Amino acid sequence: MINEFYIPFFKGSFKITIRNGVVVSNIYIPSVNTSKYDSQNYIISKLLRYFKGEYVDFRNIPVDLTTLTDFERKVLTVLRDKVTWGYVKTYSWLAKEIGYPKAYRAVARALSKNPILIIIPCHRIIRANGDLGGFKSGGIDLKRELLRLEGFEASESLP
Repeated sequence: MINEFYIPFFKGSFKITIRNGVVVSNIYIPSVNTSKYDSQNYIISKLLRYFKGEYVDFRNIPVDLTTLTDFERKVLTVLRDKVTWGYVKTYSWLAKEIGYPKAYRAVARALSKNPILIIIPCHRIIRANGDLGGFKSGGIDLKRELLRLEGFEASESLP
């Protein structure tokens, strides 16, 4: 069974697709402020708490990454396991963690293919110089807003 939910956030909505209890995708749709969700759904209730600014650990939420390459899955899995709420890391840090210290550009490309935003927190990865870097869906403004929600202010120098 496939369920689609929409949670409004920032200047659009996150569309969450769940198949048989497994998150298949969670994408941001700018300029579409749609609300359709079941707050009794375990995954949706965690996302709603997150969007209220509460600490939420998403590591136990089942996700489907079968459409990705082995490298992309490795990048997203290490990110999800090691970069928790309240922390940001760099593309080069993540490249070293997966065993490819010079592959920070490949890591950035892998992050751009993340089909499950928030639950796999690619917004927590920044450039080594402290710049935010890119963000696949919703752009830098959304990335900044997600980091702000987790306690970072846009004017702060991010580590």
